[in-house]
Amino acid sequence: MGGGLSREDYLAGKHVLITGGSEGIGLALGKECYKRSAKVALMARTASKLDAAVAELQAIQAKRAGSVRSCPADVTQADQVAQAIASLQQQTGSIDVVICCAGRAEPGLFLEQDTSVATRTMQLNYFGTHNVIKAVLPQMVQHNSGHVVLISSGVALAGILGYSSYAPSKMAVRGLADILRHELCWTNVKISIGYPPDTDTPGFEAEQKIKPPGCEECTRAMGSSVSSAQQVASHIVQSMEKGHYHLASPDFGQNLLMGSLAGISPPPYLLLTSLLGHKPTISALPSSQEILVREAHKAAWPEVNLDALEVTKVGRRVRQHVNPFKEELQVPIQPPNWGQIFHRPTLPLTVDIGCGLRLRIDMMQALEGSFLQ
Repeated sequence: MGGGLSREDYLAGKHVLITGGSEGIGLALGKECYKRSAKVALMARTASKLDAAVAELQAIQAKRAGSVRSCPADVTQADQVAQAIASLQQQTGSIDVVICCAGRAEPGLFLEQDTSVATRTMQLNYFGTHNVIKAVLPQMVQHNSGHVVLISSGVALAGILGYSSYAPSKMAVRGLADILRHELCWTNVKISIGYPPDTDTPGFEAEQKIKPPGCEECTRAMGSSVSSAQQVASHIVQSMEKGHYHLASPDFGQNLLMGSLAGISPPPYLLLTSLLGHKPTISALPSSQEILVREAHKAAWPEVNLDALEVTKVGRRVRQHVNPFKEELQVPIQPPNWGQIFHRPTLPLTVDIGCGLRLRIDMMQALEGSFLQ
């Protein structure tokens, strides 16, 4: 998950869009953000459910309550989503955080379920997420700021019987998050991915009624328990405040599984999973892949002179440790044209000058899996 101190003011005053916000985990996330003084916009298809959700948030008595409004739209319809988000931005300003929570599962055995179920599930769970991010991300990249949170599922870590239409759609969401994280590493736009376990929601209740034989036994064998929507939302938001990529779940065993399957993304609980015998890959990209990513960025954004900036995928300037008093290093150089390097060169520039202590801290953070976030 990565290290870092929690910033309780992280969401204060930010414009947060939550899809699937009329019930379940989406509604619970809305409450957590609302209590942290965020300007919450809930998106869902059914206007009556949205109105009820808005009223529920407004009734919360909190010291730092924010604001809430509804944003009706069907996330499976790209044009409808783009229009709704454009209208929302025009009325309330840029979206700072988007949490893609809309989704559903229709359990059934692969040999018995019609292909239309898989198509419908992929359309909502994956393309519903894709459509929203596609509409929000350009503005975030333009402003070089924002946080995109994709909500996957525990079955994306370990597929179980009866979820052949659901698990692949959530695995696709996880794949999208990993790729976005690498494609946007040159910006200040954060990407995070959450894997909620079985959660007590209206959707989960509906699943229980149509689960095929064997599902319960399989779930029980894995030792999973049912969490409340508020528990799940609380863990997700607290992880967001810490800047994690993999967002925590109330299920500790699932968090360990997340660490063992982290791939080339920052593994959570690196030291603990290593002690337990897992061998998660290092959070940094191998040098050959790093070069490929860098070259791809140079080709995609030639206007950003990456060679001149000497930056890497994590947005840090990296150079060999050398003797600064070497004669060949005493040659003055011409400063670059900052207008060609920065989108908005008039903004303040922060220069972080490292030292031995800073290096040791960075190394400690890297061991905890937090070097990349």
